[in-house]
Amino acid sequence: MLKLLFQLQSIEAAERAVHNEKKNSAEYQRLCALKADFEREKHEWQELNEQIAQIEQALFAYPALIKELREKCEAEKQAIYDGSINSTKELDARQSQAAAHEQKLAEAEQEAAGLGEKKAALDARQAELKQQMEGVYQQFMQTKEQFQQRQAQWQAHERKLAEQKAALVKDIDPDSLSWFEQNRDKFHGSPVARLDAKHVCSGCRTIVPPVTYKRTVLGQKTFCEKCSRILFVDGD
Repeated sequence: MLKLLFQLQSIEAAERAVHNEKKNSAEYQRLCALKADFEREKHEWQELNEQIAQIEQALFAYPALIKELREKCEAEKQAIYDGSINSTKELDARQSQAAAHEQKLAEAEQEAAGLGEKKAALDARQAELKQQMEGVYQQFMQTKEQFQQRQAQWQAHERKLAEQKAALVKDIDPDSLSWFEQNRDKFHGSPVARLDAKHVCSGCRTIVPPVTYKRTVLGQKTFCEKCSRILFVDGD
């Protein structure tokens, strides 16, 4: 029975090896890296989109404000030069008012220009990001196709191992199988160890004492003194 359990854990080890090969494959690692790049660029694109929307909202108010300030400037200048002002005091006041409007107009135009430049820079970066994302997506799909080709081989191997495992489990009594499942994790998937002709434990590569080997050969229940795995000797 221990021999069958040893074969079972060997099959499970092969299943883990296939799983690890899949995870550690260059294609899988490349897919993960490309996905991370795409998500990072997508996040930046969304942040830029929000910033652009905020700028567009701010810019929406500037044309009307600039038009209003220009009209006020023109009105003050018109009042100054049309001869309707009769006193120096009123003239000074209108000139000060005109200067204030011109200052606000200049500031508004400068702010609008600055926001426009900032929006243009964000638009350019967003367009650049879009191209990058398209390139990453194309690379992802190409790599995915390569990965799927290898995955078909892995899946075929996994199906074969699953069939072998199912056939083997039928020949193992429930109590032995239950013991194996309870101790699997404790010994990292291999609670059963085989002794070779040199008395070496397959679990920890330690040479067991001759008496332990002899008792194992006789079918007695023995354990490795180093790793505590249950031992058996393959009689075939």
